[in-house]
Amino acid sequence: MSQEYFPLEPLSVIEYVKRLDAVRDIFSTDEDLTAEEIGDGNLNLVFKIRAKADPKRTVVVKQSLPYMRLVGDEWPLPIERARIEAQALQIEARLCPEHTPHVYHFDPVMYAIVMQNLDNHIIMRKGLSAGIQYPHFADHIGKFLAKTLGYTSDLILDYRTKKEQVGR
Repeated sequence: MSQEYFPLEPLSVIEYVKRLDAVRDIFSTDEDLTAEEIGDGNLNLVFKIRAKADPKRTVVVKQSLPYMRLVGDEWPLPIERARIEAQALQIEARLCPEHTPHVYHFDPVMYAIVMQNLDNHIIMRKGLSAGIQYPHFADHIGKFLAKTLGYTSDLILDYRTKKEQVGR
């Protein structure tokens, strides 16, 4: 882990996002933004960033922590998991963009992923508990799994490409 890495906080994540060219289509460098920590887990910091003038313009920043939050440094975790997640999302987006959140940026120093905010969707677990039916779920998940698992499998990839991808 680089000495330049530090855990983001609501104020620092706003400055961080403002410096990213990858989100220039969403936010300007001098725009007034808000940050809300939305993660409730022990493994990552997750922030929702919004433009004050137009709250529909938004991204999510997810940063890996090198330890479990609840315990601290005594329970180290591999911070590389953010890179692996970002690469997986980019592959999934290439193969099945209609069912994958867009990754705007991955930072290999800060281990942060800046991605599309999906808060206009209901977490399926909550929807099912509320009695919502998802008539297209089987079709959507079937297509997603077929494309992402099929096109990354030994059945379709030649062995050199597969070996290269596994090595990443």
